[in-house]
Amino acid sequence: MSTIRTPCEVCGVVLVAADDMVVSVAATNNFGFYEFECPQCDTRQRHKTGIETVSLLVQHGCPMLADSVPAESREVHEGDPITHDDLIDFHELIRDRHRFNAAVAQMTRIDT
Repeated sequence: MSTIRTPCEVCGVVLVAADDMVVSVAATNNFGFYEFECPQCDTRQRHKTGIETVSLLVQHGCPMLADSVPAESREVHEGDPITHDDLIDFHELIRDRHRFNAAVAQMTRIDT
């Protein structure tokens, strides 16, 4: 079993057994993460790293998780992001049945 030398944000450099570390790869990017619990202070550590390092960690016995990215994260988004004011306006709209029905009717006319 391999031992990996890696930084802990609390303790500094520590030695972690390969099977005590978990590696994951971001499905849409060329980077990954490795996670472990520090053997000295028991804090959970998560570090972003490149694909080359991910490959080396897996070769040395670190288990790898398949990263399940929600399909929504791959969608193309256009326009400005939704603001808190937008959410408040929407909340008020759906609380008023008449305004809500009028808005739905207007959107239905526009879409057809």
